[in-house]
Amino acid sequence: MLRGEIFGGPISASNYNDSVSADNPFAERITVDYSSIGNSDALNKASITDYKPNKKDSSGYFSPPASGWNWRILHDYNAVDIANRCGTPIYASAEGIVVPDKNLGDGSTGWNDGYGLFVLIEHPNGAETRYAHLERIVSLIGRYVEKGELIGYMGNTGNTHGPTGCHLHFEVIGAENPLAK
Repeated sequence: MLRGEIFGGPISASNYNDSVSADNPFAERITVDYSSIGNSDALNKASITDYKPNKKDSSGYFSPPASGWNWRILHDYNAVDIANRCGTPIYASAEGIVVPDKNLGDGSTGWNDGYGLFVLIEHPNGAETRYAHLERIVSLIGRYVEKGELIGYMGNTGNTHGPTGCHLHFEVIGAENPLAK
């Protein structure tokens, strides 16, 4: 059991609502037992998307994008999974512009190499974040979103597993993923 960790385990839904502001305290100190957790990887296959080295320290830059259970297990493409019920709101972890993936397009329809419906945000620090397996997308290509702004709803589109499959695949491209251990 690891005590007093930040960003692991359940994230309180009280930090999130449709009027989330950039100054909300997203990090929580919680107690998490990792002994019975397996790999939460929902994307166990190769992807055609580009992967950039994770050299930038992103401590304090990104906020958790959803309430739910975060295993803090880093899997393919510098990503973690956050599980909750389908329809759970997903928020931008940092400000930026919603952009298309150069190989997969806008992410609004289809399989998308296993990601299902997704939103990709390019941030001012040069990193990008992908929010995949969404049930519904709210922020479309070209929209500038603020940190904590609603961008979509958790779903089980694409390559998902488990009893419901409902989770968020939160991927950081070009920086460290602060939600991983």
